[in-house]
Amino acid sequence: MKKLIYIPLLLISFSCFTLLEKSLNKMENKMDETIDKCKSFCSDYNVSENEWCECMYTCLNKGKINWKLTECELDSTQNSN
Repeated sequence: MKKLIYIPLLLISFSCFTLLEKSLNKMENKMDETIDKCKSFCSDYNVSENEWCECMYTCLNKGKINWKLTECELDSTQNSN
């Protein structure tokens, strides 16, 4: 009898994980599209320069998400001596 309870629980769990995975894939594709759109919009500037970073942040940070780009982060290995 206990085995009959486990089967529906496993099916429900599998279903939830599948839906979550599909949602995450869709969100990742949307993020990639947004970044690509902004990169083409900011193509007049050299990547990682201040102007490019400002252009990208202006383009990306119009919504509720606060974007951070690895190209624009300070290199923590450099010393400021």
